[in-house]
Amino acid sequence: MRTSIVLLAALLCVDALRTMPPATATRGAHPFIAGAVSSTPPRVPTPNNSHPSRTIVPRLSLLTTASSAVLGAASFVARLPAPVLLALAVVSEIGGTTSMKLAATSSPLWSICVFICYALCFTLLPLALRTLPLSVAYATWSGAGTVASVFIGALIFSEKITPFKLFCLSAIVFGIVGINH
Repeated sequence: MRTSIVLLAALLCVDALRTMPPATATRGAHPFIAGAVSSTPPRVPTPNNSHPSRTIVPRLSLLTTASSAVLGAASFVARLPAPVLLALAVVSEIGGTTSMKLAATSSPLWSICVFICYALCFTLLPLALRTLPLSVAYATWSGAGTVASVFIGALIFSEKITPFKLFCLSAIVFGIVGINH
């Protein structure tokens, strides 16, 4: 979580430097920073007419808006109860595993979904581990993912479920229930 916040802060700094007008870049003050104390937004001279009476308000870039949305979503997700975070981690892990099979058998574009799902999964699981015991969280995460992948393999990819697979799946489920109690 801290790494993603540092990365977003670095992206915001790069974006602020990229959008800095040439006139203020030489003075060393960015219009957003210079206007941070006042209640009115700063005014920047227009590129075509540098007369002080003709000014425009700088627009926030897409990156700035997107990063604030990501930080808002991250703070919302971090406040979710640990069992909900664990359930979301399981769902995203199942999505990543299913996408991996689809990337191998159909279009390589599914690899993008694999990356997104596993990034989400490995972001949510540590958040759930803040309050859940490691043994409970990991057993639930891996076991639920295993059971779901067997049924998804049968439903989507026509993989066979044998009686021995069902016996092994029931042993996994009983093991998860046993660890949770």
